[in-house]
Amino acid sequence: MSISFQILHDRGVVLAKLTGRVLMQDCLSAAAAYARHPEARPTQPLLIDLSAVTGHETDYVKILQAMARLPDYLWHRGTERLVVCLAPHALSRQISAAAARAILEIPEGIARIAQTEADALEILGLPERRLCDLSRGSARNR
Repeated sequence: MSISFQILHDRGVVLAKLTGRVLMQDCLSAAAAYARHPEARPTQPLLIDLSAVTGHETDYVKILQAMARLPDYLWHRGTERLVVCLAPHALSRQISAAAARAILEIPEGIARIAQTEADALEILGLPERRLCDLSRGSARNR
């Protein structure tokens, strides 16, 4: 699997793109890299694009362990964070539903699932209708 992220500082949003088979160690590595990034802020909404996901890890012990560690990288006590998952197909919706349940267990976690790019961007309050329109002028961070 590949995970890349961009901090879209002009929009105040982080865009993470996952491709291939979702592996929890890759998710943790990307979250740690984001947390270390000098432009990372605890209030930045996170948009996770799962449109290119083709499978996921099925070792549920690894999944639960990773889900338990993700808040260490992505949340700060007392700071709400909105996570929007773009899930245009059945597999991505299944993964998004599991992620949303975990996010909602965090007191400061807010999770939404969108089936289209336009809906995901609207949830974030952004005027763009396509993800490709977001990245103009933003540096790729990973």
